[in-house]
Amino acid sequence: MQWECESDTGTKIVKRVFEYDAQASLTYAEEGTNTSSWQLNFPYSTVLFLEPHTRISDRLSCELRLPVYSADTRDTEIKSIDYAVPAIKVQSYTLQEIREKQLLLLIPFTPIRFRKRMASGTRKKQNYDPDFVKLELANFFHEIIMVLDEATLAETICEIDRKDILALFRKAMIRVFHEDPFLLEVINHMTAPVLELERETIARLQKENEALRTERGAEKSRMDAEMDALRSERDALKSQNIALMTEVEALRAPKGPFRSWRKRLKRNH
Repeated sequence: MQWECESDTGTKIVKRVFEYDAQASLTYAEEGTNTSSWQLNFPYSTVLFLEPHTRISDRLSCELRLPVYSADTRDTEIKSIDYAVPAIKVQSYTLQEIREKQLLLLIPFTPIRFRKRMASGTRKKQNYDPDFVKLELANFFHEIIMVLDEATLAETICEIDRKDILALFRKAMIRVFHEDPFLLEVINHMTAPVLELERETIARLQKENEALRTERGAEKSRMDAEMDALRSERDALKSQNIALMTEVEALRAPKGPFRSWRKRLKRNH
């Protein structure tokens, strides 16, 4: 599955997607049963239109005219194939539809629907009320949280996926409302608890790792001290052993004239 994200409605989109699919099929081409043949498997591609366009078709297509060899007629004919990819218009989906169809991948793109309203010319023409937009944003964000919490409880996504989606959603919100300091503060206030929880998790893990490193360092120091004590004890034993060997050698050494007299007595008898 391949996804192509687009913000405009140019007619060359389907051509570009075909080029991507053709390149992917060539990259992962499979050799057929006949050594002279190959299988080119095109991926399932989908185009995501991020802006609220209404004139986009649900299906983008182009005609491929390919030479096809016929074993019956032993001739090559030109046949037409309809190459088509589905188009998903992100902003046409309500949060309820995203929840029902489990299209959670679209959530980070949903703030784009506010971008047209935030344009400076549009705000001047309309009765722009920041407090009303603040309330609308709060309700929108709470719905997003409900959708993600429900999907997490149902194990459709994991907690890591939930945090990733929320982080991308926050970045999109900041991008859309970057010209309005008041609404930016509102967004930070709404999303801070989620990001704070993530920071706390990271801080806790860092603290645990630091404590583990300290404990390992103390254990290493203790073991080094024990090894030094054992080396000292070993050196002391070596010294004692050398002293004993010296004493034994001294005892084995001849005792002057007395030993010589005994040797002579033995030889004479």
